[in-house]
This record gives sequence, structure tokens and C-alpha cells, in this order.
Amino acid sequence: MRHSALILVIVLSMLLVSSSAQSTLGPRSADPQLTISTRDNQLSFRIGEIIPLDLAFTSFSPNKYQMDMASYDRSGRLNEDRFVVDPSTGWDDPLQLYFRSYSGFMAGGLRGFRGLSSAPTTIHVELNEWIRFKTPGQYRVTVISGRVSEVGSSSYGDLGVTSNSLTLSIVPATKEWQESTLQTTLQVLRSSRPPAVPISNPSDPRTQAIKTLRYLGTADAARDMAGRIDGGNSDWEFEAGLLGSPARSAGFEEMKRLLVKPDFPVTGRFLSTMSVLALPDNASDNVPAQREQAEAGFRQDLISALKQKQGAALAVSANSIVENAAIHASPLPDDLKQATTRQLVETFDNLSYQKQAELLRFRWSALDHQEMLPVLRRIAGRDLNEMWSDEASGAALQRWFQMAPDEARPVVIQEILRPKPRFGADVLGILPDNELPEANAPLLEHLFSSLDYFTSLKLDYFTSLHSASLIQRYATRAVEPKLLAFLDPRIGKLACIPQAHLLAYVVKIDAQAAKPLVERASAAKGAGFTACYQNIQSDIAVVSRQ
Repeated sequence: MRHSALILVIVLSMLLVSSSAQSTLGPRSADPQLTISTRDNQLSFRIGEIIPLDLAFTSFSPNKYQMDMASYDRSGRLNEDRFVVDPSTGWDDPLQLYFRSYSGFMAGGLRGFRGLSSAPTTIHVELNEWIRFKTPGQYRVTVISGRVSEVGSSSYGDLGVTSNSLTLSIVPATKEWQESTLQTTLQVLRSSRPPAVPISNPSDPRTQAIKTLRYLGTADAARDMAGRIDGGNSDWEFEAGLLGSPARSAGFEEMKRLLVKPDFPVTGRFLSTMSVLALPDNASDNVPAQREQAEAGFRQDLISALKQKQGAALAVSANSIVENAAIHASPLPDDLKQATTRQLVETFDNLSYQKQAELLRFRWSALDHQEMLPVLRRIAGRDLNEMWSDEASGAALQRWFQMAPDEARPVVIQEILRPKPRFGADVLGILPDNELPEANAPLLEHLFSSLDYFTSLKLDYFTSLHSASLIQRYATRAVEPKLLAFLDPRIGKLACIPQAHLLAYVVKIDAQAAKPLVERASAAKGAGFTACYQNIQSDIAVVSRQ
């Protein structure tokens, strides 16, 4: 569903340059052009008040220039706009210490490009994310953007476009304004529920409240943000708010209290945020090593506090210990592995379904497998028709079969024979059998029942996908005549991956019969076909290796 390019950025100076002052600016180009303005043309702001900027890109040369529309935050993935501030004192980069605290970051991500025209293409940002004003005064802000490139260029963002200059008046924030703003912000957060997925709309009241809290800069705001780093969608905003707060020490003290609080869930991000806050502002020698040492110490404090954690707080906190051990391939001592696994078994249902799936699929090496066996039996049979719950059930069934194949085999068979299989061969292909003759008729029936999907989209796509993959994995030669009769009039009209699985079955069973079918699928173009011809051979190769 998403295509993302991830690049490991080792040189941290590439990340720091976004807010560094430049002694000289290049001349502003006539075309393309970048014009910056504040929303509503406000030019006077209190210290800690959101400064919303609009970056408007234009060109009077049609089809000549394009711009990168990436709009990520500074959590390691956005370094396209440089904010130049004059004078060079009275402000700093709020995240400078954060970027110096790690050896590398992941960069890149989902991108889109848009051609420039005389109609402005606008990017919305908050200047506060790059610049923290500390002293009242007059400041001239200019942006140098690397978003623009010529259409067809092999490297995006190869033109540095310099904006106009904007003079801002920064005034002191009164205590009354800070307290009133904080109370209004907290009321919005208390009266609204966090969305299931992040909202990118900057005008959303909850999003605006989170941004306000992040930049406010008071001790009370820092303490409140400390308690909001709990694994939710807004964790980065609160982490960045703490790291860039003038009152970071207040946030740090609150985090130390929450670390051992019985009902507070401690995530890995909570610990890593603490480790940066623990660094002195003037840290210079091997800062990443200092941060890692601090985080290791806080992790030990959490391990000691697990015995007093309760319910969901215990589940999340114990999972954080296991998660770190698995990610860093750092085995836990046997007694600690057994203890944390028992704690997770007792509180497993307090974890989100996504965390359950991640734990069973990716953190298995850090768990005591015997202690997990009762959870595997129970979760494998759970059927809630919810994506992450099913992911956890599939992972549990696979782990159970690895540990007790004779015990789990009947459940695997039962899942294979479901009228609407929850899983495909990627999960249920774990049996050592090359074929399952008893599955021939049910799998064909399930596939044929999904026919309406191919014609009217009435049935669940996954019925056909899972049935087709299981036919490829387990069906015997006996189903070939009926399957060929099904395939023959539908070549090129079926959904791509189910079709690839069915063709892969024919290739495996009868290569001679498969050849004309694959040739027809490769040539199936135009109206009435599903355009699978473009990747049919590679799709067959991929599913054959699964």
C-alpha cells in the first residue's frame, strides 16, 4: 500500500544544517520563486507561540519545474528547507542535542512531486520546529529550499530556491498568557479522543492543541507532555516538545517519577527520550555513547520497577524490556527472561493487537518459549475478524506448531479447511506434508465461492487469495482438470496474486499445460483484463518461492 525508500543517514551534520545560520544568501531567483508568509499575515509572536509559515512555490515556465511535496516532521526524515535567521543570536535549534545524541537516523519515505505553475503550490510548516526564539527582538527569516528540480532531472531538489525575507517581532510571553493557553489546550486534549491513525490536517483542533503544548515551553507543559509518551500516535510531538523545551529539567523529573509509577506504561520511546533529557546541554564527547549509557541505566531502573507495575502498565513495560533485547540481539539473563515472559503471559490481553502480533512474530527470541505455550494455544484460536488480532493469531499458530507440532496440527488443518480461510500458505504452509488430499475438494469449493469477487467485488478478496495460495501449496494433481476448466476462460481477468498462485500450482503439477496459460496471461491486455500481464511472470516466481 505504501512505497517507502529508507536511507541510513550517518553524517548528522546533514540534519543539523536545516537550522544553521548562513553568513550569506544567494540572490533570489526570478523563476522558480518561493514566497514565505505567516498565516493571517501576523508578524508579532510571543515566545512559545506557534509561528505558522506558508511556503508558496511558483513558476512562470510551464512544465519546466517540479517540487517535492514531502511534509514529514523532523523525526529524522525531513531536511529539505533551511531556515536562515538574522541576527544569529537569541535563538537556537530546539532539537540540536537530539540530533547529536544518535549515531544515525532513518531518512526518506513516501514522496510525491507536483509540477509548478503560476498558481502557488504551498507547504505549511511551523517555524518553531526548526527555530526556538529565546530572546525578544526583531528577527529576519529567510528560507532556502531544496524541494525544486527540473522536470526529468535525475536528482530531485537540485535547485536551491531562496525566499523573500520576513521580519518577525518576538515579544515576551506573560505568565497569564502561558497559563491560560495551557488550560485551554489541556481542555481540548481531555475532551477529544486520539484518532486511530494520525491526522495530517493542521486545522484539526486536537492537532493544533498538541502543537501548542509542544512549543509552549513552560514547566507545567513539560510535565504534562512527559505523561503523554505512552505509545500513541502523537508520541513524537511530545518527545520533541520535551527535548526542545526550555523547561526540560521539569519534564525529566516527571519522567523519573513516572518510570516507577505502578499504573504508568513505559515504552521504549519513553526511555530513549529520558536518555536525551539526561544529557547536559554542553555534552560534547561521544554524545551517542553517553545517551546509550543513560538509557541502559533507566532500563535497569524499569526492570527493578516491574514488580510494582500493574495491568496494562506492566504489560507495556515488560514488553519494552523484551522488545529492546530482541531488536538489539542482546539476550536477557535466563531468570529475567522467564520473569518478564511470565509477566507478559499474565497481562497479554492488555497489549494492543498490533503489539501482540509484533511480540509473537518479531520478539520471539527474547521470550521464554515454554512459558508462552498457554498464550499460543489461546491466541491461535481467537477469531475476532480484526486485522491485527488475526496477525497475532497466525503468528501464535506458527509458534505453537514449532513447539508442539502434534498438538497444533489439527488446528492447522482446521484453519486450512475453513470456508473463508483466515490465513494463506504464508501461515498455514508450515506442515511438512507435500500434499493434503483431504483438502482438495474444500479448497476448490472455497475458491469457486469467491468467483463473485472477480466479477462484482461482492466477496472478500482474501477468500480467493488464501484459497489460491493453499491450492498451490497442498493440492494434488487430482484437482488439475477442474482448476484448468476454471482458469481457462478467466486468464487475465482474475486478481493478480490469486491468479499467480493458481498458475504456480499448474507450473508445479504440469509444466506443459502451464506454458500456454502463462503466455496468454502475459498477453492479456486491454478492456476486460486486469493488467496483471505487466508482472505475471515475476508474480509467479515470487509466490513459487513462498
